[in-house]
Parts: sequence; structure tokens; C-alpha cells
Amino acid sequence: MKNKKIIQFFLFILLIPFLGNSLKAEETEKSKWYIFFAGGTGEIQRAGSSYHAQSTLTNHAILSINTDSTIFKSLAVLSTDYKTIYRTETTPIRIGAEYRMNPSIGFAFDYTNTTFKIKASNHPADKFIPFYELQQLSSYSSNSFYSILLGLSVLSNKSYSSDIAKLQTDTIGLGINYHVLGNGLIDPYLGIGVGYGLCSGNTKCNVTKGSTKIGIQLNFSSFFTFFEGEIEFLDFKFRGESYNKLITAPNKIALLGIGMKF
Repeated sequence: MKNKKIIQFFLFILLIPFLGNSLKAEETEKSKWYIFFAGGTGEIQRAGSSYHAQSTLTNHAILSINTDSTIFKSLAVLSTDYKTIYRTETTPIRIGAEYRMNPSIGFAFDYTNTTFKIKASNHPADKFIPFYELQQLSSYSSNSFYSILLGLSVLSNKSYSSDIAKLQTDTIGLGINYHVLGNGLIDPYLGIGVGYGLCSGNTKCNVTKGSTKIGIQLNFSSFFTFFEGEIEFLDFKFRGESYNKLITAPNKIALLGIGMKF
């Protein structure tokens, strides 16, 4: 029985090149240009130093919205003292193109608009936070009546229970991809890339990124579709009159796209 399994394993290994050739044979046209549109979803990683990054993102996002100082102070305390109650969801939208030097190697360039939506999570301990805030917020003012109003704003403010704020970035990226089966019908691929961009809206910041990705592409006669997972390592440099801060935030995203090839 053991020898039979060994023989089956080696037969499978020997068949791999033929399977690869058959998949490549499905696509006879050697397209050079692949133009695509993709959208997806992601989330800033919440591990180790990312807690600090997420808290800083929250603070600067709050700075970018128009709100009164009372609510701002309430949210600022929440983001500082309770980093774990926030999660930062990301929504990337990307358009771009890839030029294939040969069936296996392609150079890609793209434009990506990403929305960073900072939300309050539904952690079981969240319900105790407003009571703690009623005590902590008194440090902003010696006026007890003011402190009570400040604490109540945390309870009543809609932003606390839903979206707190948003950041948006516009980036231009360059990358290189390795396509395992070239122009085959089924085409797994790997890629790396770099990018640079700016925050849009009221928040002033520069963004640089490095990324790694893995995906699978399905090629048809004149169009293709693909699904990929990507990790972006984002460096935010916030600018302002009283601050100039650099933070790093890893962003895990999944993208689904469609495109034309010629």
C-alpha cells in the first residue's frame, strides 16, 4: 500500500508539466496589454505596534471632520485610552494596466483611491466605557457641569456607535508581476509594488506604500477577471501647524476585478 502511494505521488509530479502546458494551450492569442478595474475591501491589521498606528489614524481622521470641540475631545479620549475598540475598514477602488514583456513577466501601473473608515467595534466591554469616560473627561475642565455634558456627549453622539470619521488617499503605484502559467486560461500570479500618494479632503498627509500580492486570473478571448489578496505597508506622514508625524499601518485587502486585453 505504501509503495502504491509513492508511485501515485511520482506520477502526479510527472503530470504537472503536461497539465501546465494544456492550460497554456487554451490561450493561443498572446496579448500584451491588460487594462483592468477592481474594487475590494480590507482592514488595518491590529497587532503589536499597529494599535498605536490605528489610534493615530483615528485622531487625525477626527481632525479632518467638522465637529464641535466637545465631541472632538470625547472621541480623542476614546481613541487614546481605548485603542482596541476601534477598527479601521478600508475600501480600495483601482484602475490600471499591465504590460506583458513576455507571457510570464508583466509591469503594472495603477491609480488607487482608498477610503479608511474608522468604526467603533462591538466588543463586550464597550458598554462600560462611557461610565469610565464620565470620570476621565473631568480632566479637561474643572467645571463639573461641563464635564457631565462632555461625558453625556459620548453616550449620545452618533459617531461613537457608528462611523467616527473617514480618511481618503489617492495613490499612484508601480509593480512587477510573475505569471506562473503565462497566458493560460487559469493564471496564478505573484507580485510586488510601490506607490506614492496624498490624503484628500481636509487632512494633510503624504502616503508611501510597499505591497506584496498573490492572485489568480481567468483569461478569456478578449477579457479577463481576477481575484487577489494583497498586503500594503502604508507610511502616513501627517502635516500641520503643530504636528509632523510618521506612522506605519499594514493594510490587508482583497480585490475582485475585470478587464480587457489586446
